[in-house]
Amino acid sequence: MKHPNEMSAAAINRELDAIDKKQSVLLDEFIAAGRGNERPTDWQDKTDPLSMKEKALSERRADLMHEVRRRAGPGMYRLPKGFGPMKNPATRKPGTVAAINRQIDAINRRGKNPARTATLVARKPAAKRSTNPPPKFGVRVNAGNDRSGNPRRGWIVCELTPEKINVLEFVDHGYTGARALRDRHGDIPTMGEFAISAAEYKDLKRSGWSDG
Repeated sequence: MKHPNEMSAAAINRELDAIDKKQSVLLDEFIAAGRGNERPTDWQDKTDPLSMKEKALSERRADLMHEVRRRAGPGMYRLPKGFGPMKNPATRKPGTVAAINRQIDAINRRGKNPARTATLVARKPAAKRSTNPPPKFGVRVNAGNDRSGNPRRGWIVCELTPEKINVLEFVDHGYTGARALRDRHGDIPTMGEFAISAAEYKDLKRSGWSDG
């Protein structure tokens, strides 16, 4: 099974559609088994075949939805055409000054300034600076579950600099759990668990930060 960050937009959309159909069939099976009213918190820790199927589908769907929103932004449920895998900037080779100047000259020749030439000048590399990023940590917050049993918790991710602590984003727990935090920030340390109100949780979600 491919990792979502390696999949095309069409492939992600197709798999999400297939999962929706499978979960619809699975709901009928839950109802036939007299378990139609079960909430996610009811089957989350069970190991029977129906619960295991639902957990596998839910976890895969959460991974795909995380990738959809990573590429296209909050509130998106499918990827528009053209939103393919995101390239890692670290794998791109920087162009030389001469190559960049040639590209600018070619653009000028096609436009209104055929006589203008590029003027970028190669400079000596600057002195090396520390490449170690500031340390990060997550503060876990919990507003319990809503009426449907959906979890309302997550982590406020902070960055520790010599001058101050910067708040970077809120990562929602969702049904992905700690993997949502690891996918975005690696194995950063977490601290405590602070109770917050449902309104405060909604404010964090509305802030436009990450939802896992």
